[in-house]
Amino acid sequence: MAENKGSKDGRARAWTFIVYPDSAPAKWRDILDSKCIPWVESPLHDPDPDAPPEEARKKHYHVSLEFEGKKSRDQIIEITKELNCTAPQVVHNLRSLIRYFLHLDQPNKQQFALNEIIPHCGMDIKDYLINQADRYFYISEMEQFIVDNNITEFWKFFDLCRQYHIDTWFPLLCDNAAFVINLFIKSFRHDPEGAAKQLQDTLPLDENSGELA
Repeated sequence: MAENKGSKDGRARAWTFIVYPDSAPAKWRDILDSKCIPWVESPLHDPDPDAPPEEARKKHYHVSLEFEGKKSRDQIIEITKELNCTAPQVVHNLRSLIRYFLHLDQPNKQQFALNEIIPHCGMDIKDYLINQADRYFYISEMEQFIVDNNITEFWKFFDLCRQYHIDTWFPLLCDNAAFVINLFIKSFRHDPEGAAKQLQDTLPLDENSGELA
């Protein structure tokens, strides 16, 4: 669940804080894992010289915890004290926060790969990383790839996604895009030239090169 509005008494289901490697216990991950709380760890963020004063300037990890029920700030502070990290903050939108861990929506900041974010204790983050617009974009990419490479069997395409697109196309196929992609492959198999022409006619062209944009 992305929304985490909390309650009037300050209790909330999701909390976040920052861990500094140079001051946290060496086995801080083991400490968190021992709590059996679903949590997610960002890639290591390097100092940002242009960051405002309120943002972290040392190398750090962002961490988010997600509970089944609401927890108070004092309950989370008991955890953060063990890690010698920053004070916890309520997460108002978990999707936005996890995307921020990778700077997916901040192109001016250092970009991280999807596989650099690490879920712990059963935390499921795939729905937070790929939004609806991304899904449609990736499905369009898959269709174009199928036509360009004359893919006529779903199993071949599925295996290619597993090998080369494990963070984007493959999760979509495993979740809910397999049906429409399989239909596309079957239809393409019967009329490959028509499918190629249709995509060529409808996709935008680069004005300078005349190639697909």
